[in-house]
Amino acid sequence: MFPKTTAVLAFTTFCLLPAVPSADGANSEPVTAANAIIKRVTDAWNRSDGVAYGENYWPEAELGYALGNVIAGRSRIVQEHLKLWDGPFEGSHSEATIRRIRLVGSNHLLVDFDLTISWVHKAPPQNAAVVVKTHIEEILERRKGVWRILAAQNFFVTVPEPTAAP
Repeated sequence: MFPKTTAVLAFTTFCLLPAVPSADGANSEPVTAANAIIKRVTDAWNRSDGVAYGENYWPEAELGYALGNVIAGRSRIVQEHLKLWDGPFEGSHSEATIRRIRLVGSNHLLVDFDLTISWVHKAPPQNAAVVVKTHIEEILERRKGVWRILAAQNFFVTVPEPTAAP
């Protein structure tokens, strides 16, 4: 329940808060933390490393997918990704572009970014590679100086497009 309450609070205030400046200043630590988490998550994806991927989430984190399912708990989030990496996302490559970082209070961040995943394999009998583009909004929470993902929501930006495999 805690992640949902935090998510509602954070998304309610999302439009009311100014973006965290990316230049050096009072809010540079949250910006650095958000960039580091997105980089670690992307790097872990590209290595299909479930342990490293999971380290970025709080134990009670929730991840909502574009199709409506919600995965509750870090261990379930990791298991879901291990299944993806053993299936249609085996050998895929992800790249993230942060669009906006907003500070909500002193211990919460909203991170809004686009994710492109290439070299994705369609389910049989189609074997063409595709590019999946999504938009992700994450709520990061700081506890005792450590930032991790508390809640995330994933939205499809485009329908997968056929591409050439590497």
